[in-house]
Parts: sequence; C-alpha cells; structure tokens
Amino acid sequence: MPRSIRAPVSAALLAVSCGHALAQAPSDAGPLMAAPIAIGVTAATPAPSGGGTATVNQTYSKMAGFDRVRARSTGGGSRPDFTFAALFAGAAFEVDALSIGLDQLNVHDPCGRPGFARFPDSSWGAVMFSVAAPPPGGSGATGALGREESSIDGALADVFSHIVRGSNVPIAYRLRTDRALDSPELGLFRGGPAPQTGDIVTMDAMIPAFDLDGEILAQLPIHPSVYFSVTDATKALVPATWWSPADVSGATILRSTWDGTSWSTPNVLVSWTELGLTAINADIDALAVEESRAHLVFSLTRATTPAGWSQLMYFTRCTDFPLPVPYTAGSPTSPTEVADDSAGGSDTDIDAVCIVDPGAGIDQAGSPAITRGLGPFLWGTPRDVSAVLPWPVRMEVASFRGFDRIAGTPTWEMYATRIPANGAFAFAWPGGTPFGPPILAVASAVLPPQGGVRLQVTLPPLSATRPPILVEGVWVGLGAAGLVVSDLTRLYF
Repeated sequence: MPRSIRAPVSAALLAVSCGHALAQAPSDAGPLMAAPIAIGVTAATPAPSGGGTATVNQTYSKMAGFDRVRARSTGGGSRPDFTFAALFAGAAFEVDALSIGLDQLNVHDPCGRPGFARFPDSSWGAVMFSVAAPPPGGSGATGALGREESSIDGALADVFSHIVRGSNVPIAYRLRTDRALDSPELGLFRGGPAPQTGDIVTMDAMIPAFDLDGEILAQLPIHPSVYFSVTDATKALVPATWWSPADVSGATILRSTWDGTSWSTPNVLVSWTELGLTAINADIDALAVEESRAHLVFSLTRATTPAGWSQLMYFTRCTDFPLPVPYTAGSPTSPTEVADDSAGGSDTDIDAVCIVDPGAGIDQAGSPAITRGLGPFLWGTPRDVSAVLPWPVRMEVASFRGFDRIAGTPTWEMYATRIPANGAFAFAWPGGTPFGPPILAVASAVLPPQGGVRLQVTLPPLSATRPPILVEGVWVGLGAAGLVVSDLTRLYF
C-alpha cells in the first residue's frame, strides 16, 4: 500500500502519498507514461475487472497512474456522460474511431500549408496511438513498437506516445516513440498457460479531464461533441435516420452533441466521398478532431488505405485543398509524415489515435494562461536537468494534474520508471525555483529495477484570481554506480 505523510508548506498543508506499482519490463517511458486515457476495446479483450471478456462499445477510462482502466460511469452533475450506453443507446454496431473534438493538431495554416504541424513558443506535439495486428510477416517496426509486437502480451492493447518533429522539448525526447501504457497495467492482458491479449480500438486523452476539479471543468465545453466512425462490417446496423443511403460507410464520420442531459441524434460531419475515397468498404479506424479549428486527422485500416496515402491523413474544408493530405511536421520545405516517424516507417496499422499539446497556451515570455490552453495545466513538460544536476539521466519522469475527491482540490502527481534498485527520492518546488528549499523530500520504498513510482501531492484550496503556479519536480536515485536522476518535469496550477 502507498504510505501517506503530511508536510507543511508555508501556512498550508499538503497531503503527500508516495507509493509504487510494477510497470512491466522493459518499462514505460516518456513524458506521457502513466497518462490519463479513455479507450474502447474489442470483444475478445480480457475484462479489466479480472473476469471474462470486456464489453464492446464500452468506455473504459483511468486517471494518471500505472492503473487498470475501469468501465466509465455516468457523468453526474454538469459533467457529460461519456458511456457508450448514453452515447449510442445500446446500438449493435461497433465504433472503431472516436474523438471528443479537443485534440490539438498544431496545423496553424490549414489552407496555406494543410497538414503541416509546427510548434511556436513552448508548444510540443505528442501523438498517442495504438496499433492493429501486424501482417503475417510482421510490421517491420523497430524500437518500442517492434519490441512490444514480439512480447507475450503483444502491442495491440498498449498505448504508445510519439513526440512530433519540431516540438519544444529537450533533444533527448524529440522523435521518440515510447510505450506510455502497457496492457497488463491497464488490465487488458491475462497471463497463464493460455494467455489472453487485448486490443484497443478507440482512444481519447481529454475525456478524463472532465473528472478533474472545477477549475478545469469550467474551461471545458459545456456541450461537447463526440465524433466517431463505425466498422465497415457493422455499418448496416447504424439507424437509417443518422445518414443518407449514400453516406453509409465505415469511412463516414458522424457527430453527436451533449445538450446537458443527453446526446443528440448523430448526423454526418464528413462523408466518405468528401474524403475522396472511392472504395465502398473504406474503413476509418482512428480519429483526432480539433473542432475549434474545424480540422481533423484520421487513419484508415491498412487494407483499405489507398496507394500513396499515409496512416495519418489530415483533412479540412479548403477550396484549394479539398482532399486529405498526409499529416506532416519538420522542415517546411521537406516535411516528414508523422505516421512514418511514429511507427518507424513500418507497415504498422494505427487503429486509435489522439493528439495533444502539453505546452499550448504558454506565450513567448513563458507565461501560461488556462484560457489559452489547458495543456500546461494537465500534462507536465520535460526540461533538461543537466545544467543543474551533474548525474546521469537514467530515470523516466512524467507529471499530471489529478483530483482529490475528498479534499475537493487538485493534486500534483509525478511518476518515474527505471528506478535503481536502491530506491529514489522525489523533490518538488513551487513557483519555478528549482534547487531552492524543496516543498517535498520523500524517499520511496526500495524498488525493483523495473518498478514504477508515484509521488502525489494534494494542493490546498487555490484562489481563482491567483497567477499561474509552477511546480517542478525531479527524481534522484541511488544506483550501483552512484547517483542517477530524471529530467525535470513542470506543471502549472
């Protein structure tokens, strides 16, 4: 069990919990490891609750941590109900792509340079994704993705993260593809003589934000929309009132909107023919929508992807560019397809995706505003520690905003993996003054080399008129050859 202590900070009390859970070897990594997520899975996936199989068309979600997902409950109060029962009223079709419209694509000139992502100021882009089964000869993927494909639990129920070219993060993180969440941690793998593996088919990173404190909830849409597609195999089961006969396709994108008590009857957002597709069996299996800018990124099943198309295609309604183009980043004169970067240029079939920007809303002066972007208040940004600590960077670190339901206030949560066998200490500073007096100095329990550890801080009530509060943290561990560290991670409140 995690142990809890209390430590004074100025006149306030912070509740501090430090504990660990086993992250699978090789460990999760990257600044989005242990991230909050909402997913949907296939029928053969083991139930996260521990018995039987999971429910198709069920929303499973979790907050930050090395924790299993749980079937999502009804919203309650003013919070939207993201359960599939509320969204689709028990319909028999299968949803295989879903977004709530809060993805951040970082395409700033959609009609001038369609599909090209760039990252001004402190922005950085992360693509979170899962994959479908590789072809018989393998996908050819390397790195974390290739390693997981050959593991006993496979890659289909893992969540991977990829830091997009041009992102404003330390160079060690750029272009990295990591396993952010492992299927055994999520409860989607069952071992034994006849192992059962799972398969994630939908994913959204912003649904869990609706479970946070009121300050975050006030910045989220009161009437969010859900954008989705259904499988080609079950499209005939969609109610005829949702679309015209010409729109019936696994590659038509539908939309439903929350009115405060229920979801509207879905209608067509983009038809398969508007996307320039000619094959009636085309099937979108991954979707990221940024509704505020009226553009989206989608993926088709590998079998129905037209020749020359990327696994991540960008679409917006522009006169000069009416058809989808590859989602790209890097050099404006020679851009690179993000799908090739994230999947290693392999034959990987991306079958669920969400795209986030944890640095959005921080201006050139380094000042964030919650009204400009939620990213810096939800997900931590890594910062190079080498200028201030001389020891080798061996540990992985990530931080997130959580919510203490008992106290009714936010929590600051910092996670680490690759903890040395002799344990580690966590340090955190308020106000962006690293290596001044720490507000915390907590020794973790002795951990195995592949352990994952959490430091959780319950913050005192915060004034609504305060300037943003920066909290930075770092892990320092004792390895066989001496001290090792993680990079810094910073998050705003």
